[in-house]
Amino acid sequence: MARMTRHELKHDEMRDLGEHLLDWIRKHANTLTTVVLIVALGFLGWKLYGKYVESRQAAAGAELGTLLRHYYQGIGAPTKDKRTEMLATTVNDAERIAREHAKTYAGRLALLILGNAKYYEGMFAETAGEEAVNALREARGAFERFIRVAASPEEKAAGHLALGQTLENLLFITKDLALAVEAQDAYKEVVKLVPNSYLAAEAKLGMARLLQNQQGRQEEARKLYEEIIASRPVPEVKPPEGARPVRMADGRELTVDDLTALRSFSKYSIQEQAKDMLRAMQGLAPAEPTS
Repeated sequence: MARMTRHELKHDEMRDLGEHLLDWIRKHANTLTTVVLIVALGFLGWKLYGKYVESRQAAAGAELGTLLRHYYQGIGAPTKDKRTEMLATTVNDAERIAREHAKTYAGRLALLILGNAKYYEGMFAETAGEEAVNALREARGAFERFIRVAASPEEKAAGHLALGQTLENLLFITKDLALAVEAQDAYKEVVKLVPNSYLAAEAKLGMARLLQNQQGRQEEARKLYEEIIASRPVPEVKPPEGARPVRMADGRELTVDDLTALRSFSKYSIQEQAKDMLRAMQGLAPAEPTS
């Protein structure tokens, strides 16, 4: 894949990139707000309890559990005031844990959750103005801190993926096209660190999003989408014996195929996301999720 540098982006190309890229991000901004959370909680889920078995480690694990609860309460709060309060609590607690447990797994995860909290502060801002930009820049700083102290390729990759998505959202708000280059570089690091992984597939999806609206680079985007589709197949789920259609309260009927798709989450897989983006490039309507 050709490497894009700031020097190669001439004035006219930058303007063309901006018009197409920002228009696409405007239409798909909601998609860009989801994966950062998944990245953080994925690591928390499969490593936490195996790491903290001694007394001090167990205490750190308990603090992380409280931190995560506050984070959930913040992003799910029913009112702006409650959301602001809980996310501020999350940020303060994350900073404290990162400081008190520096150079430990707890301290590193606290930085990742701190970045998530600031990221969602930016996403929940009422306008895409100074408040959102400042929060996303702080999220960027937290993710960069996490990358510097990450202890494994997987952790570094998680940080780079979160960083790339943060830069994409900053690009949307600020229209600073240099951020497109930085986001691409962050995604490339993920692929380099953990090739053939779920994180790499998410990074390729981000790379393709950016490439598809750059002049002359649609073919590169198409190839990336096809790579994702080929490399991340959804496991086959067969309908249970005797399965029958289900009629919903609003009168709609879910077929056996619909129910099978729901059980497999196939409509929400990264493979399906890539398929939808490929359809959009070809001028076709994306598939409707089963509901």
